[in-house]
Amino acid sequence: MNSKVLTIAVVAILVVAGAAVAFVALGNGDSKHKVNIDAGNLVYGNANNDPYINNDDVKFIQDIIDEKTTWDSAKNPLADANNDGFITQADIDQVKMIIDNKSGKVWYQTYLGWPMEITYPLVDRNIFVSYWQQAEAAAILGIWDDVKVANAYVTQVKTHQYDLTHVVEVESVSTNNWYDTTFTTFADEEIDLIMVTPNQNNYDKCKAGYMDTHPNCEIILLSHVGNNAMSAMLTMGILFNKEARAEAYAEYCYGAIEDIQERLNGVEKKNVMVTMTTPKGSRTAVCCGTAYEGSVNLISQIANVYSGDAQTAYGQTVKDQLWYTEDAQDKWEIIFMNYSSIDWFTCESQQQFNEYFDKVAAFFEGTEAYKNNGMCAMPYVCGGYAAYAMAYYCAWYFYPNLFTEAEAQKNLQYWFDNFCCQENTYFGDKTYTAANAFIYYTGDNYTTLVQKYQKENA
Repeated sequence: MNSKVLTIAVVAILVVAGAAVAFVALGNGDSKHKVNIDAGNLVYGNANNDPYINNDDVKFIQDIIDEKTTWDSAKNPLADANNDGFITQADIDQVKMIIDNKSGKVWYQTYLGWPMEITYPLVDRNIFVSYWQQAEAAAILGIWDDVKVANAYVTQVKTHQYDLTHVVEVESVSTNNWYDTTFTTFADEEIDLIMVTPNQNNYDKCKAGYMDTHPNCEIILLSHVGNNAMSAMLTMGILFNKEARAEAYAEYCYGAIEDIQERLNGVEKKNVMVTMTTPKGSRTAVCCGTAYEGSVNLISQIANVYSGDAQTAYGQTVKDQLWYTEDAQDKWEIIFMNYSSIDWFTCESQQQFNEYFDKVAAFFEGTEAYKNNGMCAMPYVCGGYAAYAMAYYCAWYFYPNLFTEAEAQKNLQYWFDNFCCQENTYFGDKTYTAANAFIYYTGDNYTTLVQKYQKENA
């Protein structure tokens, strides 16, 4: 029975999306290349699970109606475009509404496992972004000018990346803390769209604190984390009528990984442990859940990555210092250190970045990775949509004989030029580019694989 309940249930477990071929200029070259977008959007009407909503979906649904094929609601749940539990002409009409960019209501699958109805298209909205990843999404989609309120992490830590002249700050630098004054600000700024880190607490707080009394306000519950990011961006591309920008983002990401993987064909992959670290304390979080943690998700596509016992929803677990030197763990050639709360430009100087590195790396001094030039570090950007901007830097860190700093800079600069809301990011009077951002270690107290290779081939 193709019931509505069944439809909702199977969408939640749909994990493999259709692939599509697109053309993109890869980060390391200027030639056009076919790239597979191996993800699907989560808008109801995407009958064939690919990145798009187009006439292929109309045909797919028509074939079901004409009984040329049978609807498998487990494999193609989004074919039920109007989410009523049946495949009828109304589903074709719904898909055509989206194709023709006509106003109406559509359904999308939330990260929390259930479908949500929302206005289509989402234009001329007053938007709240709850954390830095949602701010990244707004920049990628070209809707930053519609952001009216932002979490303090965006307005205090990410000030160099966004024009904040039209943005009001709310109090917390956490994505999970809510105050009455937050919702008062929402009302003052007439917020009618909330883009939030998708967990049940955030939804419940927003609903009870604001949405129940402001019925015109809607919410985006899509995940930026790990391998969810691509489907989330493709989904928002449709909802905001920004498909071209969302697809360009997906092509950029998949193009980079495809190129790196082709060049690593036949090469023995490095064994990498990814950590989230701060320059203080005696404990650190191991990022280990490939489906959830962005750094692990990225690096697992170009190296062998530790993927052990995740204890948090974000794919992390906390270990003490001695754990890293135990035999079971001490086989990793590289320890990749994410700097928590440190991004491309937060450091005041390269010297400060190097000092962070020296202090954090000392935590791992007893490991084989430390003893064999295997420490490397990156500002924490991989937990958001910007992860793939660092793909070539990761490849260069791990395989300096195969990849270069120049192509890593080129790939990052492409991100700055095409997916940031400023013509270039800035801090005060300084304009940042890939060439002058603080991204990797240049100090004298430790020798990384890159530094070792450079010295040996000087």
